[in-house]
Amino acid sequence: MPFFRYKVRDRFGAAVTGLVEAETLNLVALNLRKLGYSVIDIAEQSKVEISLGNFVSGLQKIKKQELILFTRQISAMMKSGLTLIASLEAALSEVRNKKFRDVILSVKEDVEGGASFNQALAKHPLVFSDLFVNMVKVGESAGILDEILDRLTHLGVREMELRTKIKAAFAYPTILVVLALAVIIFLLVAVLPKFIGMFEAQDIRLPLPTLILITISSFLRRFFVLITFGLVIGATFLLRYIKTDNGKYKLHSFILGLPIFGNLWLKILIARFAYTLAALTKSGIPILQALAVVEGTVGNVVIVHALQHVRSSLTEGQSLAEPFKASGIFPAMVVQMISAGEKTGKIDVMLEDIAEFYELETGYAVRNMTAMLEPALLLIMGFIVGFIALSVLLPIFNVVKAMQY
Repeated sequence: MPFFRYKVRDRFGAAVTGLVEAETLNLVALNLRKLGYSVIDIAEQSKVEISLGNFVSGLQKIKKQELILFTRQISAMMKSGLTLIASLEAALSEVRNKKFRDVILSVKEDVEGGASFNQALAKHPLVFSDLFVNMVKVGESAGILDEILDRLTHLGVREMELRTKIKAAFAYPTILVVLALAVIIFLLVAVLPKFIGMFEAQDIRLPLPTLILITISSFLRRFFVLITFGLVIGATFLLRYIKTDNGKYKLHSFILGLPIFGNLWLKILIARFAYTLAALTKSGIPILQALAVVEGTVGNVVIVHALQHVRSSLTEGQSLAEPFKASGIFPAMVVQMISAGEKTGKIDVMLEDIAEFYELETGYAVRNMTAMLEPALLLIMGFIVGFIALSVLLPIFNVVKAMQY
């Protein structure tokens, strides 16, 4: 059967587009009108156009910002009195990403078919996380779906702001290192060999810095292909190893043990863990279930193992603070605040306080690190480039001096 691309307006006047398989164009129009749509345009699509469209949409990614905006729209519309299906229909017209639009359309059709919102979302685990699905489930059960979606929006914004802050802080040092390495490799492989030929023709005694540089340059030029091949093979094996449970655990343990970066990453992880667990417990999800959901959002195997131990300890009747302290990962302040929250029955409030504190600490740590990193990198790169320049200029000075005498 042929495929038809259609453009219609829903009962709110919003434009909706899609692709449908049917025997005739008239049958497509009839079915769309039955669904309550006003038809604007219907056109038959060739297989080439469909394949190209599928290929392009396959390359599209669903961005975090799009998910946050969708969640905010559904929350706002439900607060204004619209039903969930009407809210999904209205939000669908605002989505430009075809891949995301197809997901929302699938969710809407499942809800119209009698599925709950959380069940419809759970069919798309690459788009909607366990955290998202579990909180929506609680919202539906308690009749506060709009409030839960509002919390998920704030949670998403918080996570995005943290990531943006870290990416922005490390953008300049990364660019600086890449450019410096490119310049150094270019000087060693392309520029220096020309000077070497000139020095050999003059038959002069070369100083030690020049000899060191010539040795490095000759080694790189002679074994460049072998070195590149070795690096690619080594990187492939390393990437495969760190995808295993043991490799991932060792890598995450190593990063957490680094003098400066490890401490920064731990602060980021604690902030993420605290505000996620706070949102879940505030929504009424039991602590054991909330911890299980948080395990999938933390992003560090060492922390995940610690949380698994916390859960098993809770089932054995221990307090919440005891296993956190026994893990040896979480700072004393975190353990004390969790203990205080447990005793006062305000664990969600304490977790919020922990999250806010460590978000501020992360911001300060990132600023301090970049403030130290940038001049240190400039000094190192300046020293390397200066050494190369000195190695090239010293023999030239020797040649000029020899000519004078």
